Amino acid sequence: MKLTTSKTSANPLPSRALMGSMAIVGSISVLSASVSLCSAASAGVLYQADYYSGTINTISATGAVKLFATLPSTNGPIGLAFDKDGYLYASDYNADSINKISPDGKTVTVFATGLNRPYGIAFDKDGTLLEADKLSNKINRISADGATVTPFVTTGLNAPAWLTFDKDGTLYESDHGSYPSSDGKINKISSTGSVIPFATTGLLGPFAMAFDKNGTLFVTDEDAGAVKKIDTDGNVTVFADNFTTPFGIAFDDSNNMFVTDYDPAVNSIVKISSTGVRTDNFVTGLNRPFGLIFGPDVPLSSTAVPEPFTIVGTLIGGTAALRMRKKLKDSNKA
Repeated sequence: MKLTTSKTSANPLPSRALMGSMAIVGSISVLSASVSLCSAASAGVLYQADYYSGTINTISATGAVKLFATLPSTNGPIGLAFDKDGYLYASDYNADSINKISPDGKTVTVFATGLNRPYGIAFDKDGTLLEADKLSNKINRISADGATVTPFVTTGLNAPAWLTFDKDGTLYESDHGSYPSSDGKINKISSTGSVIPFATTGLLGPFAMAFDKNGTLFVTDEDAGAVKKIDTDGNVTVFADNFTTPFGIAFDDSNNMFVTDYDPAVNSIVKISSTGVRTDNFVTGLNRPFGLIFGPDVPLSSTAVPEPFTIVGTLIGGTAALRMRKKLKDSNKA
C-alpha cells in the first residue's frame, strides 16, 4: 500500500511518496545514557511513538500498552532518544519540532523548532542531540537548550531517516533514498561530518537501525518488507521478512527484537526472540506505530536509591541497580 503525504495536508503521514526528501532506536548509550551507542538496552520498558494519536506509549513485557505522554500536536511522533538524565525526546514530523518529555511523562515541552520533517534523533557521547532532517537532506546538531540548530552534514545525503551510534561512537545514518526507493543505503558519518558509504547494495528503503547485544547492526527496509542484517563489511542479508511496512526496531536485554509495522491494516509490533521465534501480534491496536526505544521504568523510583543512581543504573544495567538497592537495604538493616 502506498501512503501519500504533503506538508500542507491536514493529517499527513511520512510515506514512500515523500521519501525523496531515527536506543535505544533501540540501544542505550553506556556513556550518555541516551539511545545512541551500541549495547542492547538494559532497561525493561519499551517506549513506542504512536504517529496518528500523537502519543508515546509504554509496552510491558507481556505486550500491555499504557499511555506515557501526549505531544502538543495531534500527530507526528517518529524518533525517540533518552538523555543522560532520563528525559525522553521525540521528533514531531508534522510540527517540524522535537519535544522533551519528563521522566514521569507528565510534562511535555517543545525543545527545538524550525526543523524540516525531523525523523531519527540520537545523542552522542558528549550529550549533544543530533537530528536527521529528512526534507533538507541534512543532519543537524541541536544545542543543550534546544535554541540553536547547527547543520552538521549538509551534502551527500538522500532523505536521511535514522541515526544511531556503535559502541565506539561512530555515527551511522540510513538514507531512505528517492521514490520509488531502490537506492537506499547506510552511511557512516565522520566526526567532521564527512559521509562515508557503508552499505550501498541490498537495501531498498531503509528506515530505523539498531545494534543488538552482540554489536550487529540491523535495519528495517520498508520497501522490501523486511528486516536486514549488516555485517562489519557492509554486506546486507535478509534476517526476517513478511512485514508490510516495517519501521521502528529495538532490542531488549535478552536480545529479543521488536519491530513496528505501521501499515494501517496491521498497526502492530512484532517480536522475534533471540532463538528466532516470531510473534506477529505481540502488540496490536496501535495507531501507526513508528519509533521504538527501551528506557527506564515508569515512574522512576525515588525511594530505593538516590535519583542519579536510579536513572543511570536503570539505563545501563537493571541488574546492577537491583544489586545496589539490595546492598543499601542490607547496610541500613545493619
